[in-house]
Amino acid sequence: MACYAQADGPWHTMVMFRRIWRGANQYKAHAGKPDAPRPAVDLLSQTVVSDLSPEGRGRAAEDDNTPPNVLDQLSYDPGKYVRGCVARNLSVLPDTLERIAQDTEWGVRSCVAENNNTLPITLERLARDPDRMVRRGVAGNGNTLTRVLGTLAQDLDDEVRVMVAGNRNTLPSVLERLAQDSSEEVRSLVAGNSGATPPSVLEKLAQDPVRGVRFRVAENSSTPPSVLETLLQDPEVATVAADNPNLSPRARAMWQLATQQPAHPHLMQFSPSPTSIHLMLGGGLW
Repeated sequence: MACYAQADGPWHTMVMFRRIWRGANQYKAHAGKPDAPRPAVDLLSQTVVSDLSPEGRGRAAEDDNTPPNVLDQLSYDPGKYVRGCVARNLSVLPDTLERIAQDTEWGVRSCVAENNNTLPITLERLARDPDRMVRRGVAGNGNTLTRVLGTLAQDLDDEVRVMVAGNRNTLPSVLERLAQDSSEEVRSLVAGNSGATPPSVLEKLAQDPVRGVRFRVAENSSTPPSVLETLLQDPEVATVAADNPNLSPRARAMWQLATQQPAHPHLMQFSPSPTSIHLMLGGGLW
């Protein structure tokens, strides 16, 4: 989402920034005083906002250094792009986000859903939003409650389930269910969710028919050594599994020995099969 229109030129931009920072510094100077009366502080923030052009309001709404009270005033802006930038701002207060979570524009609500300052109670309400983009934001937010993620895991929109699958707050039981999802992208995110997906689920996903899913298992820092040794026999992901630090030094050494090319040009080139690698790792014929 674009947060502001193109400035008229370098001179316009310079004047605009002077206005923004002059007003912001005045706000900080007054609001930082313990005896500053609240109405005076609010009036000052309103003055700062009213002094800005539409482009200036957009830039102020986007800047993380803009004071929270100025952002609160900007959240009432008639321009949806300005309100969207406020909703994305890292310095915006939870109370402001709570209010603009009811914005009529789905893009603004989506920005609220993605903001890490948004409270769990606000995210729970947004999880029921009719717009899928808003629900996607909630599904990927680290503040979203586990019970809400469990509900979103059943969403009809594939991308919502993808975001749930990649969220580290998602419960193991939910990830186990998503590991059987019809969407390969969902299964891939489950396979790559390090520290959240249980080893038993990773073991099953290592047998997934889609290479991308097995690839994510092979590079997952939580994949058990035994699963990685199995993936060494998979020619499509063996190299990735061999680079995983969880793989035992012995298994890595044996794999490297099995896959290296002979130094002497007259020797027959050796191209190992999965069976030969299995045998070299200590497995039997049956």
